[in-house]
Amino acid sequence: MLSDERLERPYSVDNLREILEFLRRSSLTDLRVEDAINANEGGPATLIGSLQLLAVEYILYRELETRPKYKNYREILRHIAAADFEALPEAIRARIIPPALVSCLRNFREVRHNASAIIGSPPKRGAVKKYARYYLVQELADLYERVTGRQASKVGKAPSGRHKLTGRFYGFVLAALEPIDAAACAGVHYVINDVIQARRARLDLNLPL
Repeated sequence: MLSDERLERPYSVDNLREILEFLRRSSLTDLRVEDAINANEGGPATLIGSLQLLAVEYILYRELETRPKYKNYREILRHIAAADFEALPEAIRARIIPPALVSCLRNFREVRHNASAIIGSPPKRGAVKKYARYYLVQELADLYERVTGRQASKVGKAPSGRHKLTGRFYGFVLAALEPIDAAACAGVHYVINDVIQARRARLDLNLPL
């Protein structure tokens, strides 16, 4: 179970200092690391908040992907797809649905439709692909380009050592990922490759919502 403190601020001050240092080295403008860490308002504070929020979203998404209790998600989707509230007698429907939510039934039709679509197109073989890292790298690329003024890119292969890629953006991704999910750093270079190639070609990664 994740603690409230970890969800509120996944990155420690030291984590943020290392992440921001990668941004500082890459930035075309003057990024003051300590000023950003100590800021209470303005752009630097927004940057820190954005990093913490990305980490929270990743942790929650990763939990959803890995917890055994979610392995029966297809059964849950079947219940959602079958939940036709509008087919109920009006007297029963009025007892189930608060008046304030009646107008939301139209939106729930789309939810049911989406659930049915997922059930109707299961993966042909193998495990369901994990998307949490793709979301994180995509969002980090947006943030990196916005803050540094440089394009997120990969730079060749490292001649030795444990990293498959070198370069500013790769180092930035590792600095952001390792504190919240060190095991996920293994193979992240494949994710970075996919994300960067898709961005360069202006292609959609087709990540599920």
